[in-house]
Amino acid sequence: MKTSEKSTVKSHRLFVASFASIENYSMLKEELNPFFDGTWVKQKNLHMTFKFLGDVVDVEPIITKLKKIHYPKKQIVIFQKLRVFHKNILSLRSSNKTLYRIQNQIDELLDGQFIKQNNFKPHITLMRIKKIKDDTFKKKFDTFKFTANLDLKVCLVESILKPEGVKYKIIREF
Repeated sequence: MKTSEKSTVKSHRLFVASFASIENYSMLKEELNPFFDGTWVKQKNLHMTFKFLGDVVDVEPIITKLKKIHYPKKQIVIFQKLRVFHKNILSLRSSNKTLYRIQNQIDELLDGQFIKQNNFKPHITLMRIKKIKDDTFKKKFDTFKFTANLDLKVCLVESILKPEGVKYKIIREF
């Protein structure tokens, strides 16, 4: 190969998730808008993230390992926790034990290939926060309870960053 030729090894920005729907998403956004300025995740892009994998070149070993995952297919999940983390992400979390079992299974299946993130919790990202307008949002969080439909189809998903926003492509459902 000439020194002017470049290798075109394509990497994929991947994560493991289940897509979600929130029936009253516009109401939730309306309720929380007084507290935050930011960019809300589009309804069609809402998902429960189980594990972020980052940039990956070879997808096949991940697919082979994740084929072994077992989980119940559909569940209605109550989300009791709104959280702000890294000061710029508004997310929904649940204490549903099934979600944590799925996350642990994924961590075990991918052990040795990806680092287990000990503080990582399964969550649905709602907003990229640009500014917190009102610090009293924590009081609102204390009384929060919201239902979302979680279509428990664990998927390997590629995140494609585009000028008009992020696009998600399902690489494989398990």
